[in-house]
Amino acid sequence: DGPFHEWWDAIETEEGQEYTGMPEAVAHVQAHIAESGPFDMLIGFSQGAMLATILTSLLEKPTHMGQPPFDSMGDVATAEQPPFSPWKLVVLVGGMEPRDHRLTELLSGEPLQTPSVHMRGEKDTLFEPGARLLKRYSDQDGRRLDIVHKGGHAFPRGREAYEQLREFAAERGLLGFDEDRETDETNGGLS
Repeated sequence: DGPFHEWWDAIETEEGQEYTGMPEAVAHVQAHIAESGPFDMLIGFSQGAMLATILTSLLEKPTHMGQPPFDSMGDVATAEQPPFSPWKLVVLVGGMEPRDHRLTELLSGEPLQTPSVHMRGEKDTLFEPGARLLKRYSDQDGRRLDIVHKGGHAFPRGREAYEQLREFAAERGLLGFDEDRETDETNGGLS
């Protein structure tokens, strides 16, 4: 089917896997957030879930913006001046942990504290790599929700997963969801 689009190409180098175009993808999304944000939620599918994880990592560890592979992106961010506006929730669908060797330090250490929802299909070849991505996010105080659906490498079908997402966000006071608010069929049940 298609057309399909990607944020970067994964290539093998002597040092390990590298994502060519990844710093440009980060800069592109950062510019969009600065121009059109702030946003309450960041959603990534497949490679976009890896990009969302990289962006969330940079948000929580902004000093990495001045280090390779992000050293060509301009001014170095500080903890007081993060590289872009924070979001309240990250939703990762069919994702896996980024494997670019240049991200090892950025992705190591304590789990990410941004609340996260992980949607993984039982039939997805990335189901187990998605479980490793899940561990990159903290489950402290119920900050993480793992939604496993019956499908493959796709967004879940039906309302159940989206109702779980809505409930997760509402219970944590995220995104302005109100338990008594009616759902809207035009946007997957979220209003």
